[in-house]
Amino acid sequence: MGTVLLELPTELITHVLELLDIQSATITRRVCTRFKECVDASVYLTYQTELVRSGYIEGDAETRLSYAERLEEFKKHNNAWTSLSPRSHEVYTLPENSSIWDLYGGVYATGISNGWEAGGRAFHFKELPNLQTGDVGRDWSFEDMGFTVRDFRMKPDVNLIALIEVVRATPLTRIDAIRVHLRTLDDNLKHPMVEHSGILKHRPKVMAAAGWSFCVEIHDNVLALLYTPRAGPSPNQYEIIIWNWMTGSKLSILRSGTSTAFSSFTLLSSDRILIACVSNYLASTRQTQALLATYEFGPGSPNEYDELLSASALNDDETDNGHDELEPDESEELPIAIPDIVYFLPRTCAYVARVLIRSDPPQGTKSSPSTLFSIDPNSRIYAVTIHAVHLRDGGHGQLEQPWQMRCFTLLIQSRVFVKNPRIDWEYVLRSNPAHDREINAVRPRGLWKEADWSDWGPMHSRILLDSPRSEIWVCYVYGDRYIERTEDNRIRVLDFNPAALRYTQEKEKEKMGVFSSGDCAGYFDDRTTITNGGLRCVTSPTIVDISQVFDEKVETVLPYRECVSDWQVPSSRAVMIDAEHIVLADRNQDTLLECYTF
Repeated sequence: MGTVLLELPTELITHVLELLDIQSATITRRVCTRFKECVDASVYLTYQTELVRSGYIEGDAETRLSYAERLEEFKKHNNAWTSLSPRSHEVYTLPENSSIWDLYGGVYATGISNGWEAGGRAFHFKELPNLQTGDVGRDWSFEDMGFTVRDFRMKPDVNLIALIEVVRATPLTRIDAIRVHLRTLDDNLKHPMVEHSGILKHRPKVMAAAGWSFCVEIHDNVLALLYTPRAGPSPNQYEIIIWNWMTGSKLSILRSGTSTAFSSFTLLSSDRILIACVSNYLASTRQTQALLATYEFGPGSPNEYDELLSASALNDDETDNGHDELEPDESEELPIAIPDIVYFLPRTCAYVARVLIRSDPPQGTKSSPSTLFSIDPNSRIYAVTIHAVHLRDGGHGQLEQPWQMRCFTLLIQSRVFVKNPRIDWEYVLRSNPAHDREINAVRPRGLWKEADWSDWGPMHSRILLDSPRSEIWVCYVYGDRYIERTEDNRIRVLDFNPAALRYTQEKEKEKMGVFSSGDCAGYFDDRTTITNGGLRCVTSPTIVDISQVFDEKVETVLPYRECVSDWQVPSSRAVMIDAEHIVLADRNQDTLLECYTF
């Protein structure tokens, strides 16, 4: 039977192979020379194979392009990224200075400042070029949003912009109110997918005389918001509010314990969130511990929103003018959020001031409908930046100057935080033990699991020491790519996609004449660094000995591909990245924007 199959015409065998999924077709290619010839003769299978090997998936764009034309376009796009050779370069002058901004989905948006108040009432939008579709991009503006926007977040694939308004306290209300307006991105109208008034409302539990800072993220039908005071003493507890933005219902209010500060977060899915925290588990010695924690939220979760309890504790109903009739009742408290898994980061001997986490777009986010191909949505890295302060001991329990701020970034593989990862969590995780580390003292033990750094960190992350990241220009990670500036002002991109790494190693082995087909695993040992043109594969470990930051040696081995540009950028430029672009914003003159398209 097998011999008869091989005697069929090439066109017929190829047609049968095209009905297989790409993984099966790739395996079949290795069976014999005849199947290899048939697979290689199919432009469709070649295109799909190139996508998978490079860590991409096919997009949803309706196009008349043939698969040969799509393959040619993808090769141009992929080669441009792997050599950091942009296919176009544009410089734009934006209309006015901005105080708030966002880069997402190929759109750069700015809120125009009036010069003295944080936020803005007017907005300008710049759509960046799309070489896949041939669109050159467009500009549009709104002169007045109707209120001062304190922060915002876009989701261009569903034409959504979420605008945050703070209604300041009055002698009657005595506390601020936060409102999130859900508008269309292209015409500033109530979003058509919204089934309510178009405004989400919440009242903070504490006052903020200097105003608020916000962290907001949208994933599918979920919108999450963390708010913290801009200045003054930190609150005893932090809150993250999570809504279904379409229906307007609150899914959860995640509240930290008094010994844990929520610093930032990212949504893992429509029912799980990853929060970066600082835990004061040894407050008496001013030692703190950086950690990450996953929480489940929404109906059926341990953190399900209890409308009756919350209304009793916070008087959650608001009047039509956005103010509260009553101030919060301090006699009743919302329960503290219960984590699913707590991940400890490297133990520091310095004081951890804050922990910032970034990942764009959220895990599982589908590509824009206009794209021919996109980075695999299920493969991500999370950039976790820890700001630690080294304080000199002045004796007698006194801390004196000088002090030094040290920053390090951990780039963590997304599979660590997947609900059912393909790693032995029965070994890695253990029920919460009885020890002195306090996550939240009031929470019963045994309700969450813990993972020490040594159990998961070394194999699934890569550390970058002394890598300060801006808390303003935060779009430095997209998918599996991380961008930074080198000391000589060149652009450095790290790519952690495992499929692309294997493919690059495979091509290098073929060039060396020791490999023809199949999997490349096992050929290179853990301390090998190879190059492929301007691309470098790094598999050797990064080792940080005990220093002023860590109280033990930190070693990480997550492999990656690295490419450094042969062109330089001005030192005043903040570097950012998205699916198709490297964007440079001038920190001294924020009306200037440079865009490199790949």
